[in-house]
Amino acid sequence: MIIRIHKDRAIEALGNFDALVEREIEEHLGGFVERITRLEVVIADENGIRKGPEDKRVTITAHPAGRKMVAVTAHADKVETAITRAAKKLFKALERSFGKDKVWKRKNRPGPRRPAV
Repeated sequence: MIIRIHKDRAIEALGNFDALVEREIEEHLGGFVERITRLEVVIADENGIRKGPEDKRVTITAHPAGRKMVAVTAHADKVETAITRAAKKLFKALERSFGKDKVWKRKNRPGPRRPAV
């Protein structure tokens, strides 16, 4: 899985910030890590240098193999909190996406038909 991280100028990234972001996202995605080919993480400060409530925005776009992309956005006061919220939202969105396939396949799989009662 390839992880691309984009930050705007207002986000101060110290040391191994990219590695911390990758670790946090992978930790929350669990078993979906093998099913995703690419992740794009966009971290932005909506107010720039001005302070404001929940002004940090994190958008994560996941590209699962052979599927449509899934994108989520989260806001928070701190970048770390926004990353965690976005990763949790992405997990739920992927769970719904892959879960729908299981239900559809179960309902539409070929096999003997039950007689109508």
